[in-house]
Amino acid sequence: MAQLAKKAILQAFTELLEGKPMDKITVMDIVERCDITRGCFYYHFQDIYAVFEEMLRIETERMLSYD
Repeated sequence: MAQLAKKAILQAFTELLEGKPMDKITVMDIVERCDITRGCFYYHFQDIYAVFEEMLRIETERMLSYD
């Protein structure tokens, strides 16, 4: 269940990035899109920058493992 919330946060962040710059995305934007609590967000990530860092890590691993 926890992994689902983390994936939902990352997905919501990615979707929000399509419509606005990163510095305009708030934790509230993400939790409203995911229908989770702020506490759930902070259980998985320290802040928006941590979400961005995790997204970059995942994408970097995906690109490096692409054959």
